[in-house]
Amino acid sequence: EAQTPQFKEYAIQTLKNAQVMAEEFNKRGYKLVTGGTDNHMIVRDFSGTELDGTITEKALDHIGISTSKSTIPDDPNPPFRPSGLRIGTPAMTTRGVKEDDMRQIVDFMDRAFQNHANPEYLAALQQEVQTMALKFPVPGL
Repeated sequence: EAQTPQFKEYAIQTLKNAQVMAEEFNKRGYKLVTGGTDNHMIVRDFSGTELDGTITEKALDHIGISTSKSTIPDDPNPPFRPSGLRIGTPAMTTRGVKEDDMRQIVDFMDRAFQNHANPEYLAALQQEVQTMALKFPVPGL
C-alpha cells in the first residue's frame, strides 16, 4: 500500500495539513514544542499558562476533536497533568481535510482553549464542529 501513488499523495497531504496547523498556531501566538513540524503531528506547549494538556484535551473532547495530553521536554507539570497536547493530522487527512479546512479546525481549537471553562460556549462550538465534520465522512462507513 505504501508504494502506491495514492498513499504518496495521502502522506504529502498529511504533512501539508500538519504544517498548516503549526503555522496557524504560531500566527495565533501559541508555543509549539519544536516550533513547527516535519511530520504528521504537532505538540502544543501550554507551560507557563493557565492551561495544560489535560484541560485542553477535555475541552476539545467536549467539542468533538480528539487529541492526547502529552508531556513535553523538561515538563514542569506532573505526568497526570502534563503541559503538552499532541495533535495529529492522519485521521483528518483520511477524511479529505485540506489546508483551508485545517485553518478552520485551528480556529475551533483556539476558541475551545479560550472558552474551556464555559460549557454553554463549548456546546455551541461542538455544533459547529459537527457541521463541519459531516462534510468529511469517514471512508468506508
